[in-house]
Amino acid sequence: MFEGFFYALRAHGVPVAMDEWLLLQEALGRGLADSSLSRFHALARSLLVKSERHFDDYDVAFAAYFDGVEQADDGIADHVWRWLDEHPEAFDLTDDQRAQIDRAMERIDLDAMRQHRCPRRFARAYAKDRARFLRNWPADSALYRLLDQRLPQVPGTCPE
Repeated sequence: MFEGFFYALRAHGVPVAMDEWLLLQEALGRGLADSSLSRFHALARSLLVKSERHFDDYDVAFAAYFDGVEQADDGIADHVWRWLDEHPEAFDLTDDQRAQIDRAMERIDLDAMRQHRCPRRFARAYAKDRARFLRNWPADSALYRLLDQRLPQVPGTCPE
């Protein structure tokens, strides 16, 4: 499926490996793109692009390959985000909910620390992941500010 897209990515300099391509096919088979072009774009980019330096190449290849494809209206998402921005009180959490989140964050951090085997490598990877995660929302939105405030900063990140 989308064999031409595979070759378009490679022609635009995105080094896509076959195992990554097969992983995308499996994800599509499980319905993770949910018949949405924008979700497919995000899913394929997250699975196929190994380095941020290839994001632009990916976007150019995607635009060229899917040129003329009609995209369904994802207007419901805009309404939800607008409502969330207009109702920051929806994010008020009880002390018990905050404690649950803190416990979950501790488990995630420990798992990531084991994976990276080094506090400095973990800190660098966490900082990149945190920044990538926050880029999903406009910096002036209430949700962005809430997440930025609640997601811990990791000290000791290494410069690139």
